[in-house]
Amino acid sequence: MTDHLYQKRLLYNAYDSAGPAISGVNSHDIAIASLIKTYETTYLTAAEKEQWALFKENLENYSTQSGTQIRNEKVTNTAFDKLLQSLNALSSIQANEGSKIFKISSVNINGTIIMSQLEIALLLILGIFALVLISLGDNKLLQIQNQRLN
Repeated sequence: MTDHLYQKRLLYNAYDSAGPAISGVNSHDIAIASLIKTYETTYLTAAEKEQWALFKENLENYSTQSGTQIRNEKVTNTAFDKLLQSLNALSSIQANEGSKIFKISSVNINGTIIMSQLEIALLLILGIFALVLISLGDNKLLQIQNQRLN
């Protein structure tokens, strides 16, 4: 998204709002709209929803400012800066959420590893116990058979 925004900004700065820049700007607008649509299909936390709404508002403001025939560069630059700040805030929220999910999954994996190690130890103990019982049982059977032969 950031790349498309910067490319769009470069096109606006390189050309007048009419002329060759329009097709390039439109292609970036289509790509941004596609990314927005895809992003909105994902699960958003409360903080992400709030920041997402702010981002969309800033994007609309920037698009309005940069798309006018007579642009005030200071206002357009401010709108672009606010847009990037909201996008960076979204990235920060996503990184924090990813970190939380990673910690939770690490705890789950560690618990599973401990349980599997306990299961293996229990199986080994039961196996040894079964071998001891079998070996004791065989000796008693042999003793009973030997007594009958006498």
